Amino acid sequence: MRRIVEMHQNGVGYRDICRSLNADGIPTPAGRPKWYPSYVSRLLNTRNVVETFGGPRSRR
Repeated sequence: MRRIVEMHQNGVGYRDICRSLNADGIPTPAGRPKWYPSYVSRLLNTRNVVETFGGPRSRR
């Protein structure tokens, strides 16, 4: 999860996050072999993730 949050905070889009995770063969938390942008979005917007890692950084 930390990798996903860091990538997102550095301005990497959901599709590129998925490409990176899929290329490295990292399964989803549910154990599925393929990541999708909608799943990454849902993970990044869950309350636990926002409380633990903070919200997305501004891209100013």
